[in-house]
Amino acid sequence: MKKFAVIIARLMLLMLSSCTREPRDPVPDEIGPAEFTLIYEDEAGDAYPDVEEVDLSSGSGYETSIYLYSSEMVTDFRLLSLEYCEVTEAGDLTMYSEVKYEKPVLGEGEVLKITMDFIGSIPNNGFSYVDTDGTNQYRTIEESGKDGSLYTGTFWPAEAEG
Repeated sequence: MKKFAVIIARLMLLMLSSCTREPRDPVPDEIGPAEFTLIYEDEAGDAYPDVEEVDLSSGSGYETSIYLYSSEMVTDFRLLSLEYCEVTEAGDLTMYSEVKYEKPVLGEGEVLKITMDFIGSIPNNGFSYVDTDGTNQYRTIEESGKDGSLYTGTFWPAEAEG
């Protein structure tokens, strides 16, 4: 039922906006070889005392701090600010993105503490990286509307018209 509601919401948003995207290879349904773990700061306690901190918050009052780490080394890691563009007829989410932080290599198990805004139900945070196969991967960082847990989704990067 939740997937149906998400599809309907995305289709409604599709009707309200338009943009173009660069042609790209299809994004696989499953997350690539690297799996990312996302943990709220208050749930982690003191588990990660010495980590790199990245503040992407805007002072909106909707700031949340999370820890993120990968199951394996990835390159060209970027934290992104996202803005909705469209959902294609095939159901692919397309987002405008702006790079807010870059790290040439994110090592296996290397933890980042990220403070970011979560505003509304459309993802506004994400990340990209190059996996061990050399493939660019694009992920959203989302909060579940059901239980508040963190998870990643897949998106296509969009390019503005004109």
